Amino acid sequence: MFDLDRFIEDMTFLPHNHQMWAVIGAEPLGRNIIHSVTNPLVRLTGAIHVYGGDFYAAERSQWDPETLLEGPFDFEASACRFEEANHR
Repeated sequence: MFDLDRFIEDMTFLPHNHQMWAVIGAEPLGRNIIHSVTNPLVRLTGAIHVYGGDFYAAERSQWDPETLLEGPFDFEASACRFEEANHR
């Protein structure tokens, strides 16, 4: 699967996993990697994502950045964050 994410200035995305290999930008990520994304710049940035499986069907997790508690990945909340960011 291929995706292009755009991150507005100062946007941070919760720690999460993909449960499959991925190449994000030029960085290969293994199946078991947990990562977060932050755009520290004062301009819009983007990254091309290539996933080694069905990104939407995988049972993924996200972590609360303060408590580090694991929970199910919330696709709806994620989509809302990007939608809100696109309207800023």
